Amino acid sequence: MATQKKWQLSGDYFENCNCNVVCPCLVSTSAPLTARPSQGVCDVALVFHADKGSYDDWVMSWPSSPM
Repeated sequence: MATQKKWQLSGDYFENCNCNVVCPCLVSTSAPLTARPSQGVCDVALVFHADKGSYDDWVMSWPSSPM
C-alpha cells in the first residue's frame, strides 16, 4: 500500500461577483454552483493569497495569484 504524502496550505481567498447582494451559487438550496446568476451571467474575480504551505518535506512559498 502506498504511503500518503502529508500536505498543508493556509492563506486567504477573496471573491467578488456581479450578483445582487450574495452570490446565489454559494447559498443555493440545490447542489453547489447550480443556481442561476441574478444578473444573467456570472462575472467574477478570484484572488488566492497563500501564506504558507508544505507538501511532504517540501516547504512552499509564493506571492498572491489573481485568477
